[in-house]
Amino acid sequence: TAQERRCALIYPAILVFAGMGAVLVVFVCVIPRFAGLLKGTKSQLPEFSRMTIEFGVFLQLHLMWLGWGSMALVALIYWATTQHSVRNSILSMISSWPLVWPWFRSVEVGRWSMVLGTLLSNRVPFLDAIRLSSETMLLEGYRNAVLGAIAQLQRGGTLSQYLDSDPWFPRNRLNLIRVGEGTGELPRLLRTLGEIETQSARVLQSRVLTILEPVAIVVIGAVIAIIMISVMTAVTSLNSLAL
Repeated sequence: TAQERRCALIYPAILVFAGMGAVLVVFVCVIPRFAGLLKGTKSQLPEFSRMTIEFGVFLQLHLMWLGWGSMALVALIYWATTQHSVRNSILSMISSWPLVWPWFRSVEVGRWSMVLGTLLSNRVPFLDAIRLSSETMLLEGYRNAVLGAIAQLQRGGTLSQYLDSDPWFPRNRLNLIRVGEGTGELPRLLRTLGEIETQSARVLQSRVLTILEPVAIVVIGAVIAIIMISVMTAVTSLNSLAL
């Protein structure tokens, strides 16, 4: 469910923001301490070390503007996520990433199958059930793909024939649809498909988060390490000049 996904993302989000905060503290509180020691020798320093020190000094001098800018950025992101078109664009972009694409697809297929099966079980006409079930899908591409089945059904085709021709639906789940159409148990098998895909989405979510956490730690650690290496390189260069 959406609530489960939000709860699962809390720890990675805290980890990322804590890492960004740590990098900011290094730049604002640690790096500028070396500015006075290295004054007058910048032309002799490695380019990357010089840029790191100057950037740290710049952040320290403009800390208030950095704070206001950060708050403005947070407000802008919050506003953007409340806009339907912007949110859909962001979700569509993220859903195309190789790591998360299977997860998003399982979420959408599971939700759609469960809703469609429930509607058909309650004797909602097939075409109306297709339209209503498409409205539960978050991604516009998948929603349009589902609505595309209506034309196929109106021409006398079957749902499984349409899904077989569209890449959004997982090929290994088509037999459930075909069996349901052949036996008259389509509503029940759609709900079964929804349960299978929902469970698959939970497994994929766990895998994505398992990968995301160490990647975030490695990236944050690498950034801090690069900053400190640039400072140590500057100090080493200063010592060499003194000799």
